[in-house]
Amino acid sequence: MAVNHKRAHIAVGTEEGYVCIFEIEHSGGLNFYKTLDKQDGRILSLAWHKDGKIIVTGSTDIIKIWDVDSGHTIDRILVGRAEKQKETLVWCLAITNDFTIISGDSSGRTSFWDLQTTTQISSFQAHSADVLTLSLTDDEERCITSGVDPLLMEFTRVSHSTSKTRKWVKSTQRTSHTHDVRALVFAKNCTISGGIDTYLVFSSSTMLTKHFPKQYSALHLSRSSGHLLLNYKSHVDLWRLGSTELEYGALGKALPLRSKPLHIAQVKAKRGSTFTCAALSDDCKWLACSSLVKVHLYRIQDPDGTIPPVLQKLMRPFTDALVPVTSLLFTADSSKLALISAQCIQIWKLDVTPILIHTFNTISATSSIHLACVSSGHYLATADSR
Repeated sequence: MAVNHKRAHIAVGTEEGYVCIFEIEHSGGLNFYKTLDKQDGRILSLAWHKDGKIIVTGSTDIIKIWDVDSGHTIDRILVGRAEKQKETLVWCLAITNDFTIISGDSSGRTSFWDLQTTTQISSFQAHSADVLTLSLTDDEERCITSGVDPLLMEFTRVSHSTSKTRKWVKSTQRTSHTHDVRALVFAKNCTISGGIDTYLVFSSSTMLTKHFPKQYSALHLSRSSGHLLLNYKSHVDLWRLGSTELEYGALGKALPLRSKPLHIAQVKAKRGSTFTCAALSDDCKWLACSSLVKVHLYRIQDPDGTIPPVLQKLMRPFTDALVPVTSLLFTADSSKLALISAQCIQIWKLDVTPILIHTFNTISATSSIHLACVSSGHYLATADSR
């Protein structure tokens, strides 16, 4: 899938061998525009030329060049095989303004092709495994590749000493990931990459910054009341835990239950919205959950009584909350709630109308808080990505 230079059309390659083109509306919607001729085999990669009239696609053992207006193939390039019995899969493509095609394939090669003559300019065995992604700088003077071999390999276009032609050469390499790199892009003088190891990495020849994934707890236990909150993206489920007469048993064996766990309530996010975090107070009297734009607070009336219990939603409980909130934490005595965002940490006293009693500003807006612990109300401890 790729968007053209004017961001007016998006092309999508399919498993059936079609290239479908859609118009991008100003509102962000898509309208079907046209389909190019069907080819045998799936489309693995594609790229637009800047003029919007040429598309190149990568498949098994072949690169095809398409005329967008006619919808027909105008030429093709056979990429060749490193091993006779092993297919070469063209996983990624780019095309420069001077009609140079750059391809990365399953043999670990990065190749440069002349679109107008369909001949190979140069090829580099720069990776030990599949090249899955590549990116060009805006001035098209540098190209970077990576993939199953997570090495970030940079190529630079240089002038030839004896002629006016310019050629691509390997320049620098660095390792920023531990597993497959699936996506990368140039931004100013920095490369942004991401992959299987879940790190978002900003790197260059002089710097390296890794952003670790934020991990949310999906389980929230109300220890004193024996309730459990399960946090899903689209909803939260409240359970009453089962009970047993035994205090201990055989190692690794579950204790026999006198009463089974019971699902007693569910709170759903609005359609099109998701919950980023949730929390349950230790006495199971308060339930809080947050989306990207709002924090919701519920008072649970008699959680051990009728099923489902009455959930009283407090209207506009946190008028000064800084969203999006990344973590919600109740104090052990269930009297206060901590709202943690990138900008600050807010402490609210719980009541029918919660009261903001303190705000702690974070040291840096770029560092995310990964851990927070609230004691009985006197201390707050945090650790961030720095």
